[in-house]
Amino acid sequence: MMGLAPAASGAKPQPGKSYSATASPTFIAFPVTAPLPTVTVTLRNCGCTGVQDSGQPFASAQLRVLASDGLDLANASVTRTGWSPQPWTDANGDSVLTLVSSGTGTTNAVPAKDSLAVTIPVKANPSQGAVTIRTAVKQSNDFSGTGNDFADVGSDPVVYLGAGPADHLVWLQQPSTVQVSSSAAVAGTGVTPVTSMCPAPSVKVVDAQDNIVTAARTVTLSPVGTTLAIGGTTSVTTVNGIATFGTCASGVTSSTLGREFTVNAATTGLPSLGSATFSVLATYGTCASNCSLTGATGPNKTTAGLQANAGSGASGSDRLSFGVGIDPWSTSDLAACDPDPESTGRTNPYRDPVTVDLANHDKTVTLRWTKQAVQWATNNGSSQWHVCLAAAASFSGSTAVGSWFIGYVQPCGVAPAGDPCLSDLRRNGGDQLATVNLPNQPGDPRMI
Repeated sequence: MMGLAPAASGAKPQPGKSYSATASPTFIAFPVTAPLPTVTVTLRNCGCTGVQDSGQPFASAQLRVLASDGLDLANASVTRTGWSPQPWTDANGDSVLTLVSSGTGTTNAVPAKDSLAVTIPVKANPSQGAVTIRTAVKQSNDFSGTGNDFADVGSDPVVYLGAGPADHLVWLQQPSTVQVSSSAAVAGTGVTPVTSMCPAPSVKVVDAQDNIVTAARTVTLSPVGTTLAIGGTTSVTTVNGIATFGTCASGVTSSTLGREFTVNAATTGLPSLGSATFSVLATYGTCASNCSLTGATGPNKTTAGLQANAGSGASGSDRLSFGVGIDPWSTSDLAACDPDPESTGRTNPYRDPVTVDLANHDKTVTLRWTKQAVQWATNNGSSQWHVCLAAAASFSGSTAVGSWFIGYVQPCGVAPAGDPCLSDLRRNGGDQLATVNLPNQPGDPRMI
């Protein structure tokens, strides 16, 4: 890791003697290719802003960096006549460049308001990071003795290689849907649950121009709000500037069920970064061929089951999203399709919305509502029972509401071929049952 070298001189600066040190450019972009770029360090005998002019010229100076840093002091050059660079390595392993003027007295010394420029090549294949160039200036022309040091009126110049200072975080992979960690695989369902976010969430640390800053730092994910609980891999150290929170097998998990959660990514000294929304579902996994689920129950006691049949395009990456009572059924939705139209203005408290999505599969959803739901509705005869559907694709009798198409599901044989349809609508022990056939279409169909 790049850092500060020891001061070039321990002698105490004298009044009336001052200089400034600057570097240009202060940023070198990667990759570094031939011809190698250079950095120019300018040592100016003040006249510096707000500082009294020096009363003396200076005749020697020193630059110093860590040997591991990406500036090549051994091949530096001096533009001023009569000055010679003398590179060497000290006992600490620092790279040092002593600059001395030739001649006697002040023959080639740098007078007040004048300057000395040193051109330093950047090494081939340098390490990324901040290079601090420690400087010192003396009146003597052999960089020796005490009582002739000049005071640096500013700070040591810093050159950034590959990236500037860390400025902010950027998402590379947003958090994604996950199955609630309390749910487990059910034998024989054909569903492989995704209990860790996959792909794993990741962020990069960048400078103000979005160059990756590779210096290692700790980045932590934390839930937004008080309802979300996350676990698993939530705090990691960056590798080459990237923080990846686990893997698909072992990563970020959640024990909270719900939709539209967000997390913050944070690291010391930088603004926190909010994520896109994600869901935590009772059932979420992969289903490459046929899969089935039974007995999912919502908070209002609606029960749903699923049978999904794989089409020719099904693959191991096809993700099943299945939940009861997770997605809301809004007032605008009900305006397009009220499942209990004779009870206008009221919402049946015993009907939960059911959501299912699985690419490349035809799906059959079996719904069961309790006797309480049936008795609450005015239209409680089985033949009058309505099933409302919200889908991404239009179907017969549907109305566009935002990005949804919403309407009553028609019986199979009445609904046009290729539409969702009701294959069964009946009573069982006072409960209402319905079977909805969903053709393989994109989107996230929802029914109530």
